[in-house]
Amino acid sequence: MRHTIDSGLALAHEWATSGLTPTQFCRQRGLSRHVLVYWRRQAARRRPMAMAGFVQVPAPSSGRPPVVRMRWGRVTVVAPVDGDVQFLARLLTRIVSC
Repeated sequence: MRHTIDSGLALAHEWATSGLTPTQFCRQRGLSRHVLVYWRRQAARRRPMAMAGFVQVPAPSSGRPPVVRMRWGRVTVVAPVDGDVQFLARLLTRIVSC
C-alpha cells in the first residue's frame, strides 16, 4: 500500500505513541520496517523545533562564552548558545532519526 503524506505522517505518529518497538508495530500492521523508517524520517524533517522537545534554558554567567553540549550515544555536539538554533535543531533531529 502506498501512503499519502498525511497517512504516512499519521503512521509515524501512531508508532511514536504506541509504546511498541518498530518491529512489533510493523508486524502488527503487516508493514515493511523500511516503510516505517521512511515515514519516521519524513516526520522528523517536518516537525517544528518546539514539537521536537527543545526548550529554552537560560545560560549561566561564568565569564566564558556559553556553549551547549549534547551527547547522543558516541556523538557529542558542542555549539555556541548564540549560534544558529534552527541548524542545531535540524542536526539533532537527524542524529536522533538515524
